[in-house]
Amino acid sequence: KDASEVFKPRRKRWCTDIICLALFVAFVGYCGTFFIISYRKDPTLLDDILYPKDSFGNNCGKPGSVVADYPKAIFPTLDADIISQLPVLTAGMFWKFDPTVYCAQECPSGFSLKNPVEYGGLSYPGDVQPPSIYYSYVTQNVLSRCFPKDSTTVYDRVELCAQPACTNSTLNATLSGSVTCYVVAAQPEADNVWQICKEGTPEALCEHQRAACNLQIDVADTQTFVPHEQTSQSDSFTKTYASYVKIAVAAVESIISGPGLYTFITAGIILPLVLAFVWALLLRFFAATFVYMMIFLYVIVCIAGCLYLGIKAGWLDSSAAVSNALDQITTAAASSGNAVVYNVTDSLLSSANGSEKTLFSILAVIAIIFTLLSIIALIASRKAIKRLVAMIREMTKIFKDMFLIQLFPLGSFIFQLAVFAFYLIAIYYIAYAWLDQSSYVYFGLLLSYVYGFLWSIQVVRATTWTSMSAAIAWWYCNINAPTNTSITKRWVKTGVPLLFSSLTTIMLKHLGSICFGAAIIAFVQILRVIMHALNSFTKNQQDKNMLLKFAMKCALCCLWCLEKTIKFISYYAFVYVAVRGDSFCFAAKNTFLLMMENPGQVAINKMVQKLLGLLVGLATPVGCCLGAFFYLESQTEYTAQYSPLYCAIAVFILAFLVTDSLVICFNCGIDTIFVCAFKDMKENKPPKFMSDSLRRGFGLPKSLKSSGDQNGDFERVSISGEADEQPRRKSKKQVAPTREDRLARP
Repeated sequence: KDASEVFKPRRKRWCTDIICLALFVAFVGYCGTFFIISYRKDPTLLDDILYPKDSFGNNCGKPGSVVADYPKAIFPTLDADIISQLPVLTAGMFWKFDPTVYCAQECPSGFSLKNPVEYGGLSYPGDVQPPSIYYSYVTQNVLSRCFPKDSTTVYDRVELCAQPACTNSTLNATLSGSVTCYVVAAQPEADNVWQICKEGTPEALCEHQRAACNLQIDVADTQTFVPHEQTSQSDSFTKTYASYVKIAVAAVESIISGPGLYTFITAGIILPLVLAFVWALLLRFFAATFVYMMIFLYVIVCIAGCLYLGIKAGWLDSSAAVSNALDQITTAAASSGNAVVYNVTDSLLSSANGSEKTLFSILAVIAIIFTLLSIIALIASRKAIKRLVAMIREMTKIFKDMFLIQLFPLGSFIFQLAVFAFYLIAIYYIAYAWLDQSSYVYFGLLLSYVYGFLWSIQVVRATTWTSMSAAIAWWYCNINAPTNTSITKRWVKTGVPLLFSSLTTIMLKHLGSICFGAAIIAFVQILRVIMHALNSFTKNQQDKNMLLKFAMKCALCCLWCLEKTIKFISYYAFVYVAVRGDSFCFAAKNTFLLMMENPGQVAINKMVQKLLGLLVGLATPVGCCLGAFFYLESQTEYTAQYSPLYCAIAVFILAFLVTDSLVICFNCGIDTIFVCAFKDMKENKPPKFMSDSLRRGFGLPKSLKSSGDQNGDFERVSISGEADEQPRRKSKKQVAPTREDRLARP
């Protein structure tokens, strides 16, 4: 016997679910082929992406066209377009919004009374001469589209002094008679004000004037130019839109600037990777503390939920102690002076009225029963919790032997972005190239591409998960096995060869099983997409029919639960595919058997995994976000131009994605070690590949390394099934029966 008792090497595996692989390849081929057909049907759709299209059929800046010298697109009547098409926008159908678009040589940078720039009219290129328009907004160039930022405004700043007064003879004598009174239009009664550094005043005298002034005031005058036909309503829409563009541009500039860029990279990528190893060390030494702390918090939240529902149901109104406590909280909220805090506190801590009490009473009973059952189950699962702590500690060893495994899901994320980009462009072509077809054919084409996108994304995710699981399973049976006494076991390794070999095994042998499981998940997801579309289209009918609304919400809830269940079973099945090389159906059957034999362990594993994932997945990005914000806040040159909030938000998003890859590694490691350990205990009496630290957590005696394999020496094999170059020499010395041997005998 060798490592194939738990992990089956590549040379002993067969290709699984080939038909599903063929179907996936055929479906992707259909998507690619039909995309090419759609492109050839209307090649101008690509021009509409590369070159903005005006309202007269021209692509601005397209080489060889009449508007080749007009590469920018402006929206001269955006405010009026928004008002005229407001029902379309309020309905959420933004793709149907059709603003007026002109081609221009450059984006408008302002408005000049002396040299106004005319857009459209007789000078407009092409056969169509649109109406002549003078544009008064400052614009921002975004992908050759000129989006409005603000109305053209002229700023005039004047330095004034109020003390000492302009009539002060000593002041005039000191400043060589350069002080003259200045009339402020907004406050004509202020006859003591004088202007500092008037036009033509030497710089040296300006400095003397500033030094002599005790109360200096700057007055800023502004003049804004707007079109005569513009209304307050249309201007408000345009300014609202312009504010969004201004915020977006400011956010991008704050990120790509010098301090913002290296803060974005350092706090968004490097710091989460460093914290990943910190979390691994913390879980290595304090796994039990974290697990029991999360379970305790879970129980506290359940009890708090029961108390809240009991308060809303009015059960605690008769309790004097509870009533006094609630009154004190409400009084403290009222004394804070914050009306919002008081109203929220009073609303949360007051009992419901009328028929709502019955509903809250039912929910309170359900919550109490659920909480009691959870506490009883946790007490009964003490051994399962202890085993989980051991598996978490074992999982942290993976980062020493394969520390680059946490970057593996990031590669998957990049590949998913490529898949998303392809299907986004393909759906764009399908949506516009086949508008001449019937609605059934049109929506059928769109739906098929949406399903292809979901299927492809799930294939990428499942391939990543299964490849990591195969690498971890081989690590469990070889590197981490108690019989491995090599000195290199103590070294830190990248794990790249092992991860690449695992990926090769999955791609060559089990991609069909991956496609099978991914197809099932994608099918449920497309059902949810259809149901959400129906829910959106029937909003008005649901408002009139409560039964329809209730049925729709129940259907959405059931489909959500179905998707979660199928994902749960499928990803455990992928672990069996990685470990044993089973087909997907056989792996799913083994998953059911595993859950039936160890329901408590499976439930504890998933509950704690979710809680730890929540802790790690939120604490890391929040910490990186706060660190980036306070660092940029301390940079005075940066804060003078940009707001650190935008960069901090971008850091949070990037750090969350990086941390999510760590959480995926944690979950995959725990699930794989769980499957390997329980299969090892089932197949071998006593366990053959379980490390001593894992044995202690499972309550098993320590292995005898000197005895090797109880049924013969253990031979390490590679993931492909080839033996190591220097296998351990078989010992002819008879070993006395150990306690494990005696326990294993029938």
